[in-house]
Amino acid sequence: MIEPKFWTYGQIIAFEPLSKVKWGLVIKIDRQELYASVNRQLATIAILIVILSFLGAGGMVLLLRPLAGQVIIQTDELEEQLQEKNRTLHELNNAQEKLLLEITERKQAENLLRESEAKLKEQKQELQETLKELQQTQAQMIQSEKMSSLGQMLAGVAHEINNPVNFIHGNIVYAKDYIQDLLNLVQLYQNYYPHPHQEIEAEIEAIEFNFLQEDLKKILKSMEVGTDRIQEIVKSLRIFSRCDETEIKKVDVHEGIESTLMILQSHFKAKSQSEYSDIQIIKEYGQLPLIDCYPGQLNQVFMNILSNAIYAIQDAQNSQKFEFNSGLIRIKTQRILDNLVQICITDNGGGISEEVLSRLFDPFLQQNQLVKGLG
Repeated sequence: MIEPKFWTYGQIIAFEPLSKVKWGLVIKIDRQELYASVNRQLATIAILIVILSFLGAGGMVLLLRPLAGQVIIQTDELEEQLQEKNRTLHELNNAQEKLLLEITERKQAENLLRESEAKLKEQKQELQETLKELQQTQAQMIQSEKMSSLGQMLAGVAHEINNPVNFIHGNIVYAKDYIQDLLNLVQLYQNYYPHPHQEIEAEIEAIEFNFLQEDLKKILKSMEVGTDRIQEIVKSLRIFSRCDETEIKKVDVHEGIESTLMILQSHFKAKSQSEYSDIQIIKEYGQLPLIDCYPGQLNQVFMNILSNAIYAIQDAQNSQKFEFNSGLIRIKTQRILDNLVQICITDNGGGISEEVLSRLFDPFLQQNQLVKGLG
């Protein structure tokens, strides 16, 4: 069987076997002759397409001319609108930039305001601290001035009292001797003249001569004790005031405590048994060296602490807080280190209230009517 084949070498040859025979059909056709009719049809179609294109283009021009005018008009309007939108957008951008700039300026102003407020608060705090320091300094100056004035006054009083007391105390010895000599002389008269004149005997009985002899000795003894007591008080006042000792110096702490106790001695005794009992002082002194301090200020501290203890005990006794109504102040001193001593002053009073305790170191606390004490 022969398969159909095609050859294209400038010519087209078609071969087709015939059925039922062993022959084949071969046809030779020239290419130009084969595509001539097709080329003519294609040319015709191309001419028609060109003609239709011109006709379509012309029709489209005729049809689209009014539309084109409208499109141009609309395009112009759109361009105007676009320009207007661009101008509006430009204005909005400018407004946005101005708004952002204004916001930035406001933020900067707020930051500056916050910084100013912080600085003002800091300055206010500094001023408050400065004012507090000035008030404390003023209080210290006033207290120092008070102490100086008090010391000068005490020193003056002690000086004025000391001179006449020394005169009296110094002459008491001579007065005792003179009076004893006179009494001895009277005794000699009685020995040699046991029976004097009636007028003398009457005068002896009138003045109670025997009692006078005994009582005169007692009076002189009491005067001596009184002058000794006054001299001790004057010495305590001079030790307490120490107005001539404004610099740091070595002093005996026990001497300052004793002088303060001497000045306050009258407050330790009860004014009446119905009011409160005596206040007992217990001293537990250790072996202390001389310490460097301001003696006048230290003695004022002792005075304030002991006075406050007395007030606390009296208030507690008046409110019947003690079973036996007895006050007690304990003073204890001891040496902790070579350069450190401890002074403890305790009492069995009612203590310090919370209201006063929170303001314990406020200047002029003693002037508050709610507080009784010396601060």
